[in-house]
Amino acid sequence: MSKLARLCSLEMRPTTRTQRAELVRAARRFVDRHLGDRDLCLALVAHELHVSTRHLQRAYASEGTGFKADLLDRRMSRARDLLERGDSARRVAANVGYGSGAALAKAFRRRFGVVPHMVHPE
Repeated sequence: MSKLARLCSLEMRPTTRTQRAELVRAARRFVDRHLGDRDLCLALVAHELHVSTRHLQRAYASEGTGFKADLLDRRMSRARDLLERGDSARRVAANVGYGSGAALAKAFRRRFGVVPHMVHPE
């Protein structure tokens, strides 16, 4: 059985700092592969990793963050990267899990202080 499979099995609950960090890394890999899913949430990720939502919350807390904050960070970082590449706000919104360019613009402005169309390709 692989290390990740052992880590994610229902019988084994990560309790050491290293195990919690690996669980968060596994969650982040899953999130990164599914950023475009508007329904991406803690419960879905926990289910996919075969742990409880509370357990995943504790693992994120041990890393000094929370699932929602980390998800938003990852979405905004990917959005900025795509915009700098020259993608349209509408396409970026779909790629990072927002229902519209307007919803992305609102979140992007809150995070970076500018609207997406002000980001220029590098």
